[in-house]
Amino acid sequence: MSNRAVYDGASVQVTITSGTLSGNSAIFGGGVANVFHYGANAALTIINSTVSDNKGGGVSTVASYSGASTVTITNSTFSRNSADSGGGVSNLAVFGESTAILTLTNSTLSGNSAIFAGGIYNWTGPGKSSAVLTLAHSLVSGNTATWATAA
Repeated sequence: MSNRAVYDGASVQVTITSGTLSGNSAIFGGGVANVFHYGANAALTIINSTVSDNKGGGVSTVASYSGASTVTITNSTFSRNSADSGGGVSNLAVFGESTAILTLTNSTLSGNSAIFAGGIYNWTGPGKSSAVLTLAHSLVSGNTATWATAA
């Protein structure tokens, strides 16, 4: 699934409740890709769901230039996902004044793998961009990474 907003004023919101995203493959965002560019906003909410066995990561979010990309994950499990970065979840703010916000509550990320950061990859690029990560009552363990941390 791809959730993408591209230009100024565009806004896209997707909510997945009690869903299963499993066995998918992509270069980026094997389970779900949440992407925004040029002042648009993209929001993704995942509740009571399972994201597993995806190649390209469980959920990947990218914010570039200006605006915000928001991912909220509640009561969900991410397992056995793999990617180059952020096997479970990647949260990237890459250019300009972009903001990528990731919030995990009562969720588990376990058994995911990546070259960089097996569980969660939270990265801020150049400029005034910001990648914000909030974890509340969540478990991130048993993830593996070839380089960098496995959390």
